[in-house]
Amino acid sequence: MSSDVLISTRGLGKAYGRYENEADRVADLFFGTRRGEPKWALRDVDIEIRRGEAVGIVGRNGSGKSTLLQLICGTLAASCGSVQVHGRVAALLELGAGFHPDFTGRENARFAATILGLSDHQFEERMAAIEAFAGIGSFIDQPIREYSSGMFARLAFSVAIHVDTDILVVDEILAVGDMAFQQKCLRYLRRFCERGGTLLFVSHDDSAVRALCNRAIWLDQGRIEAEGRTPRVCRLYHAAMSKLAGDGDSFSIGGIDDDEGPVDGCLRRADLLAPAPGRFDPDGFAAPSGGGEIAAIKVVDGQGRPMAPAHGGQEVEIRITCRAARALTRPSVCFLVRDKFAQVLFGDRTPGGDEAPAAMAAGEERDARFVFTLPFLPSNDYVVEALLLEQGGDGDALVARAPKPFVLTVSTAHISYGLANIAMREVSVQRLGAAVS
Repeated sequence: MSSDVLISTRGLGKAYGRYENEADRVADLFFGTRRGEPKWALRDVDIEIRRGEAVGIVGRNGSGKSTLLQLICGTLAASCGSVQVHGRVAALLELGAGFHPDFTGRENARFAATILGLSDHQFEERMAAIEAFAGIGSFIDQPIREYSSGMFARLAFSVAIHVDTDILVVDEILAVGDMAFQQKCLRYLRRFCERGGTLLFVSHDDSAVRALCNRAIWLDQGRIEAEGRTPRVCRLYHAAMSKLAGDGDSFSIGGIDDDEGPVDGCLRRADLLAPAPGRFDPDGFAAPSGGGEIAAIKVVDGQGRPMAPAHGGQEVEIRITCRAARALTRPSVCFLVRDKFAQVLFGDRTPGGDEAPAAMAAGEERDARFVFTLPFLPSNDYVVEALLLEQGGDGDALVARAPKPFVLTVSTAHISYGLANIAMREVSVQRLGAAVS
């Protein structure tokens, strides 16, 4: 096996016995009679995960995701096949496992760090960093029975990431905690991967998988259904789930068939699904080239005042100041608004290519302005990210990314369902026909 391959499985499987009565279960346990019918939670799984990869695992409940992680971590024994792991593993399968409710946060942190392999000296050196990352203030010296679930998750995650590890195995940690905690987790996991760490990540939220992972595996009924680049695997998974839900793989736009022409403001389906001009994958860039910097991001209302908080339907202006460290022939400035899982909700860019302004000289500064009406978003915090791009023959290259994104707080009372809402002009209901006596 190559030294770059840190995790390898061959024909890996895990089966549990299914019994008609407890007597058969006891006979199997003590005498090995094999009376139970095997129920395979995982079967014939062959994977290789290399150093520096971030691999997401998606699938329905009961598809074998958590079982696979436990087999890799060694907390379950395989029924067949083999699993080889090279490197130190830190597993976040269950936040806070082993924490005692009557001990303080500091005492539990020490105990958990010891289990994860830190010496007393190493723990003392890292306790300040653990405490700072957790961000629970004086509660660190209070019994954890007094903690909220979010505080508990912060401390447990903070302890787990401050051990020395080559492989980080994470199962659904982003389902707990507030947005600040989730964003902090995502930033840490990205830095961990950028430093060459290997990440194995399970989540039911594919937006988190897309944000973190460059490769994905789709498990269904204990077997691998698809494996490859994350966007493709997630599309296949969603298509399959839509069919199971009865939605099929087709839809209609504007009440017309694909073969009909556009009528009164309706476009062909193909036109609506075609890529928009200047569209790009915001998470598909390599590291910034260092040919410039984002000097400032400012978000103001229509009168130029800071927005605190912002409201759906309000006029918003985003101002981005960028500086070129070298000559940029076709520069373009972009903004993205992301939710707590780093999913891009919307964004735009200044013209690029032949429509772009004149090239930027080394040392030149420019301001980009984007003025729009803020969509009706759920009340929450959102991240405004700024990028400086340069268009070349092979597409866009990332020149610079804002080192610290702008956090926009939104307060909206008009959300009924979903990630966003629309401004209704009228909502009414009326009785048709004669009233029933």
